[in-house]
Amino acid sequence: LPSAGQSFKFGTVSSRIVPLEYTTYAELTGATFTGAVQLPAVGTSQHSLILPHGTAHSSPTNGEIWTTTSGLYARINGSTVGPFLASGSTTLDGVGNPGDNKSFTMGAYTLAFTSSTATWGGVTISNTAADPSAGALLTLGYTANGDAQTVFLDCLDNSSGDSKFKVGQHGILTMPDASAYIALGADPADQGVLRLANATVIAWEDGTECTLTHVDNTGLALNGNLEAASFTTTRTTDPQYMRLYEGNGEAGDNYFQITATAMAANVAMVAPNALPGGSNYLLNCDADGTMGWTDPSSLGAGSVNWDAIGDPSADGTIAFAGYEQDITSTLDEANHSILTITNTDADRANDTTILELADYDAADANAFFLKLTNDADGTPSTLLSISETTFLAGALAFDLGGATSLEIPNSDDPDVDAAGEISWDTDGWMRAYDGSAQVAIARKLEEIHVTVVAPNDLADAVRDKFVVWSNESGMSFIVTGWKAWSGTDNTK
Repeated sequence: LPSAGQSFKFGTVSSRIVPLEYTTYAELTGATFTGAVQLPAVGTSQHSLILPHGTAHSSPTNGEIWTTTSGLYARINGSTVGPFLASGSTTLDGVGNPGDNKSFTMGAYTLAFTSSTATWGGVTISNTAADPSAGALLTLGYTANGDAQTVFLDCLDNSSGDSKFKVGQHGILTMPDASAYIALGADPADQGVLRLANATVIAWEDGTECTLTHVDNTGLALNGNLEAASFTTTRTTDPQYMRLYEGNGEAGDNYFQITATAMAANVAMVAPNALPGGSNYLLNCDADGTMGWTDPSSLGAGSVNWDAIGDPSADGTIAFAGYEQDITSTLDEANHSILTITNTDADRANDTTILELADYDAADANAFFLKLTNDADGTPSTLLSISETTFLAGALAFDLGGATSLEIPNSDDPDVDAAGEISWDTDGWMRAYDGSAQVAIARKLEEIHVTVVAPNDLADAVRDKFVVWSNESGMSFIVTGWKAWSGTDNTK
């Protein structure tokens, strides 16, 4: 008798009688096939395998397949895989996690992510390891060594397709849009800048160079400190300069500018490696461009040119101590002076002196304020000297032809005691010393008009006191003669 799953097999009516056989059929409640199972091909009126939609089993078996309203699923190696959908219809949330490293060969195809949601957050790649030691979140590479046209990253404007930010091979970073900028730190309010709002350092690897170039040659503005082992500024037109602004580099801000015009050769300067050891040190530069600090007290004579000395900003003093200072010149040009001191105040309200010669000594014949000397490189001769006691003139003629007056020493009884000295006595005469005594060399002329009628009629006492000359100065003199006239010869 047939067992479970088996049935008798009979021939057709027209067939010959065969021995009784039986064959095995699948039961409707389930069966296990030990051989291949072939189903009919699907046709317009022919079904094949039908898996009605249902609900996934709570404990699916490896190799099991089923369908739900979401799609086709399968149990593979202990994991449910699916739904299997048509190309382009599988959602990212339906893709399972990989079980091993995986590479996709795209061929000539591209992969694009698009979204019409205004708040779409894009694609996020995160490493959840607490302390990663290697690897990169995103690696972009070319197998072959490319050129400037090979791009690793290109950020486009969705409306126009213009490139806004591009990273190419050989370290090329381009931002074609003039309004583009890179912001490190806080979001800057202005465009066209590279701002380090909270960053403190921009670092390049050892042995590499950094070049900052502005395409329209307007310069590079630095509002903070800049430290570099070497620094190069480049402009394609003269003048070439570098500016350090006091403010934010805006119009009207003060700045310090270093300008180089029409340079015929490279100019490389090496800054000092430390600050000076004191105050008022000078910054110098050797012929090879090495800069250093110089203590002014160590400078020798002639080490600083006059035209290199800046204008003073306050009152000052130069202490020559016990040293002699000489100013020499080879000037030979008409209407030019070796030294000119000019006060440019056109209308002074206070007494000011252009040149003052002062001495701590007093009434010392050895203290000279001024000397005029000729034939200095041969046999010097003093033409004029002014000391604290004397004004001496040598072979010097005083031409006062253009003057309107000349004042000599004058007072009441101005005694003179050296040969050649003269003075004017305010009593009305000029004194001179002839080497032995004071003599009168000039006298203000005065006329004495006295009319005496009949002198004999005067009393003796009056006649004896008759005044003809009065010496008010106390100087002795001798009357050498008298002359008198009378209309009547009645004198006795």
